[in-house]
Amino acid sequence: MTGFAALPCISATITANKSNEIVALNQDQTYPITWLTKGNLPLPPVMWTENFSTFYIPTPQDPDGDDVYYWIDWGDGNVEDWIGPYASGVTVCISHVWIDEGTYQIKVKAKDQDGESKCAVYSLTLTSDLNFFGVEIGYVDITYTFTIYWKNCEYEYCIYIDWGDGEVEDWMGPFAEQPISFSHTWSLPGEYILRLKFKDIYGNESDWITFIITILSLKNNPPSAPVINGPERGRPKTYECTLKPGTYNYTFKAIDPDGDNVSYYINWGDGTCEEWVG
Repeated sequence: MTGFAALPCISATITANKSNEIVALNQDQTYPITWLTKGNLPLPPVMWTENFSTFYIPTPQDPDGDDVYYWIDWGDGNVEDWIGPYASGVTVCISHVWIDEGTYQIKVKAKDQDGESKCAVYSLTLTSDLNFFGVEIGYVDITYTFTIYWKNCEYEYCIYIDWGDGEVEDWMGPFAEQPISFSHTWSLPGEYILRLKFKDIYGNESDWITFIITILSLKNNPPSAPVINGPERGRPKTYECTLKPGTYNYTFKAIDPDGDNVSYYINWGDGTCEEWVG
């Protein structure tokens, strides 16, 4: 009987890390395979309020169950800079008070060990008659809660809501002088006009109050090609020039359909580059 040489022993141990970085195996030795799996980013935060001074982020924000941090720009010059960490699924309660009447744009992001979420933008309008809070820039298939408070009303009233996507809430109420919350989910990206109308117990109806809601897809889309503005002619900086060359300023503008921040890579054409400014 013909003998056979011993076959090389190849074995490996698997550790969870990055899927495209696998260490090659050699014969007769044991090598670990490093296999990294990148988790999911947290969802854009959902925020709502009952009294316009205490705000809640109530739903699980992280598909992987990772701890989450929150960044909040209150729109009045005050920023909560990555507060946390909070366990996924925990309702976060944060208080903030605005001194002056007006409309404020509140921006909220979440992050975990895998990176930052997309930014949700909320609008807060504070007046002597009507307070309103709701999403201004949101995302498909996420339920958003809106809060309104009609102050100083003499009588009970009903509310009619047109969500702008073909769905309406037909004369809810009657309500007394109190904050009222209502929720809606948009299934398609687009720009929607949210319309509210009030009616008192005598049948008198108010004019329409309108808010523009932008709903984006959670899919990551690239920004548009930058628009460049600046001089097309100039003088090089050489010793032969009798005129002093100037510094030439250029502006760059690109639009990201998801509302993400944009960085710019600039090749000046003379061998120098700006490496991802922004």
